[in-house]
Amino acid sequence: MLEYLPLLKIYGFYYTNSWKRK
Repeated sequence: MLEYLPLLKIYGFYYTNSWKRK
């Protein structure tokens, strides 16, 4: 489960960045 933590962080970071662009 901890292995998915970094992936969620990166995914969330890109998702938020993409949302800010719009």
